[in-house]
Amino acid sequence: APGYEAAFLAPEPVSLLPEVPDRVRQRLDDYHLERIGEVAAIGETPLRVAFGVAGGTLHRHAHGIDPRPVLPPEVQASLRQSHELATDSNDPQLLASILRPLAEAIGRTLRARRLATSRVTVTIRHADDTTAERSVSVGAAPLDIDLWRAACRALQGALTRRIAVRSMVLTATGLHNGGGQLELWSSAERGAAPKAAALQRAVDRVRMVNGER
Repeated sequence: APGYEAAFLAPEPVSLLPEVPDRVRQRLDDYHLERIGEVAAIGETPLRVAFGVAGGTLHRHAHGIDPRPVLPPEVQASLRQSHELATDSNDPQLLASILRPLAEAIGRTLRARRLATSRVTVTIRHADDTTAERSVSVGAAPLDIDLWRAACRALQGALTRRIAVRSMVLTATGLHNGGGQLELWSSAERGAAPKAAALQRAVDRVRMVNGER
């Protein structure tokens, strides 16, 4: 019931707390803090002294305070786009160009659902059926160009072999409510790239009128 979140969480193990970095979990274990109530009893200031910014988040979550919206499972999971190459290739420029429409498709879906993503992952399958994968974090409200550049960095990290690539998958994870489209555009325009945000809006309008092609 409202107001009883902290009491409800108190007897539960700290492993249930969300978004706790591994280093923080290890230190909680070192301090023999096994229950959420034990963490909540420490207080915010000592937790911030011990863990920095993560200490503030730890304090809020231990008290049942989490401002993030509750999202349905299909939103929490991920967004995924894939491409099967017509001809196997290990040309980095070609592979990067293939990632561009995949990133744009994910970007359009994010904006349509008023969501943002915190991480993109590129998974490649080689001609010998072996796979490689690399993930890269992205900013709070990424434009399509940001998603694509992050995907290219992930691709570069995944291309560690000379074997040609047969297929690629681009996945966006860590989906969250980034404040919706209005906040995304206004925050981008207050930053260093207002033209990029304006261009993104224009491209979205063109596609809405004329179709994806």
